[in-house]
Amino acid sequence: MKFEPLRCRCATLFSVLTMMAFGWLPILGDFSVGKAEEKAATVEESPLYVFRFIEVAPGNVANWKQAVKDKQLKFNTGKDAAQWGTWRILTGPRANQFARGFRTTRELYTNPVHPVQGIAASWEMPEANHWLEHISPLQESSGNTQIWRPIEGLFSHGITGWGQPRFSQHRRWRMKPGMYQRLEANYKKLIATFDHLQQPVNFSIARLEDGGDFMIYAETLAYNDTADMPSVGRVRQAFIELHGEGEWVKYLQEHNAVMQENAIVETETWMYEPDLSNLTAVPGSELAKAKVQEHIDRVVAAFKKQDIEALMGEFVDGSIRSVSMSSGPAQGNKAVKKSLMQSFKGDATPDNSTLVGNILDARFIDSDTILAHGNFTVTNEKGDVIRSGKWGDVLRMEDGNAKFLLQSAYAERLDSMVPPNFSVSEATDQQQQSADFKSINRSIQRFTDAYNRADVTALTDEFTEDAVRVVSGLSGVHVGHDAIRNSFESKWSGEVDITSGSVLKARVLHTTPINSSLVGGAGIWWLTSSDGKVLDGGYWGNVFRKHGDEVKLLLECAGSQSMVD
Repeated sequence: MKFEPLRCRCATLFSVLTMMAFGWLPILGDFSVGKAEEKAATVEESPLYVFRFIEVAPGNVANWKQAVKDKQLKFNTGKDAAQWGTWRILTGPRANQFARGFRTTRELYTNPVHPVQGIAASWEMPEANHWLEHISPLQESSGNTQIWRPIEGLFSHGITGWGQPRFSQHRRWRMKPGMYQRLEANYKKLIATFDHLQQPVNFSIARLEDGGDFMIYAETLAYNDTADMPSVGRVRQAFIELHGEGEWVKYLQEHNAVMQENAIVETETWMYEPDLSNLTAVPGSELAKAKVQEHIDRVVAAFKKQDIEALMGEFVDGSIRSVSMSSGPAQGNKAVKKSLMQSFKGDATPDNSTLVGNILDARFIDSDTILAHGNFTVTNEKGDVIRSGKWGDVLRMEDGNAKFLLQSAYAERLDSMVPPNFSVSEATDQQQQSADFKSINRSIQRFTDAYNRADVTALTDEFTEDAVRVVSGLSGVHVGHDAIRNSFESKWSGEVDITSGSVLKARVLHTTPINSSLVGGAGIWWLTSSDGKVLDGGYWGNVFRKHGDEVKLLLECAGSQSMVD
């Protein structure tokens, strides 16, 4: 039996919370869910949530669920397998149907890591064909696909832990054309109220991107126990406490002003089916920043003592270290230890020097790995700045601690620096034959070729849409295509720009896998004038996202060699 949809012929002032069995898209109730790939941050490209709705006859439900479970076990148990979520819809217009979906981005929906989760997915793919042969016959219908986009900044996270919320409730309705700015500004007050409540619930806002009327917005309330849901009265009280007397009525009036007259309001409750899903819980950015800060604190303490063994404890086996105060990128325990010793050799870092590291952004790119970037300053015993610069790292969780998988940090160019003097070993023949090495090498070649012909469009295209450019010698950090495009119009190290006729060259020395969709790499670069004079040179340690057989930059972190006189 299907329940009739709840339909309100108009939105009254009280409707916004009397309907607070919110919660469209349960996956939106927890941003820390499995993805079709890896956000990655304020840096991460806006996610999309893709759902299809499946109707199963009551007599076939048990068999359908078992068939989906079997399919999950066959295709979706590995760490790098495509991730799917399944929900049973308990109430509302689609009561007793199932929703099945995944998280992706615009770029990845077009160029998916797992083709079965792409816009051009075909039933000929083994995973899809298995569904067609073994599961589809048990279904009465599989409805239209819907794609939802969460609204940036309109999310309150109150549930602790990393798992999927057990229940989600939604309320969806139509906005008047041209009202999205007012709507989203008004919702910020309600988001702040949920933050103020500090209840174990998640609350978020999303907009329908495809599969229906794009004027539809949805509110999502995700929770694990109905006892956790705040009452209407408690939400009203918290709103007034936070925003002041009279603001609650103004909020409701504004909500109705942006809502279509005679708008149909629908609510549904969904229940997560863990046995039919394999969504990996990915912690949020707050935990990522906390773990990176703990790591920085340990590094700072060891740096102060110039304790090489303690610093070595902050690297996982096989990690890469690429920093300006060394003779070149290093990979593996022995080489990393030598690189650390070079950073303290002679007067490079005087005794009792102090390192300060600041985090600009940090996010989990999978359940075990963090991508982060920031800046640093080193001062001597008198407080004078010895060097400062930027860093962009990949950190792996090991025994509860974040440790370097790829350290990439470079000082700003100083007058005391000597011309680059590389002392590096070329990649072995075995390394050069790996698919990752070849794809990174092609990307680096395309990058340098584009730079040398001053092709800013081609340079920008070597980055993913959500990429970050962290380059010492350039002012600031550049996030997204527009900012990255503008960065190539800035002068390098204050003296050379892309149109000066300078020639950029680079080589790949090391690579390391990060996960199924990301790979890290490190190498050297040097810049010469048109007559061959070396102007600058240094190292790079980057993160690349796979696109079929090719890769694009998700994080570029590079800088000059800083071996001082």
